[in-house]
Amino acid sequence: MTASSLDNIPLSEPAPDRSISGAVHDVLEGARRFRLAFNLGWQDAMLPYRRALLGPLWLSIIPGLWAGIISAVFYRSLGGGRPEYVLYVFSGIVFFQFAQAMLVSGTSAFQRSTSIIRNIPTPLFLHVLRTVMMNLQTLMAQLPMVGVVYLLSGGTLTSQLLLLVPGIVLVSVTLAGAALVLACATTIVRDLSHAVSAVMRVSFFATPVFWYADGGDPIRLALVQYNPFAHGLNILRDPLLGLPPNETSWAVCAAMMVVFWALGIVLFARFRMRIVSFL
Repeated sequence: MTASSLDNIPLSEPAPDRSISGAVHDVLEGARRFRLAFNLGWQDAMLPYRRALLGPLWLSIIPGLWAGIISAVFYRSLGGGRPEYVLYVFSGIVFFQFAQAMLVSGTSAFQRSTSIIRNIPTPLFLHVLRTVMMNLQTLMAQLPMVGVVYLLSGGTLTSQLLLLVPGIVLVSVTLAGAALVLACATTIVRDLSHAVSAVMRVSFFATPVFWYADGGDPIRLALVQYNPFAHGLNILRDPLLGLPPNETSWAVCAAMMVVFWALGIVLFARFRMRIVSFL
């Protein structure tokens, strides 16, 4: 981040209270600086690929390698020889990694911006929004390759694909609320960042990213029914597979959005004025 970009940051002191209204004020002030969060998120997303020969193409190459290996190994045993299995796996990996990155990076949203928080009076939520923008732009960079795999798998352009737009919006807003919860909680309890990373690694195998829930296996059926990541995956992946909207998954995701944001605002109101001292 350059000195000139710091000079352009609009200054705004957070409301000096621990009330819910003070937390909401901070969130709204941070959201009002959407363009700044977008630019900072873009810098964060592209920084690992600076001077790399293939640059951000690695964003599609890495999940492509994962999908290729998994599809080759499990095409018959887990995929059942389905022609859309490569699309199923590739889109599943891309969307799950989006959720994983959002939650894991959310745990360090404030820590990564310690110098800015301590020296420049900006809304604290700006730094959570910066994390959201970083991961959302990474997803947007991967979607063209998802489209290529979709077409190579025999997919056609239908109106059902439009469900991807509200699906991405709903899942992103839900994950943003979860990121706010984790950002506040991890600032107080640093072990949470390691716990979240461990849980997400296990969740990859407990979520139908590369396996199907059919066949009557009660364990798989339970994982699909009670795993929140499975519901988010249904919302994002079903339009690509030509499946009708899963009303249960949409309802679960909407409920999680309300819960995460309510809990996030409460925690933000409780610890907002103490976050600087914990950094």
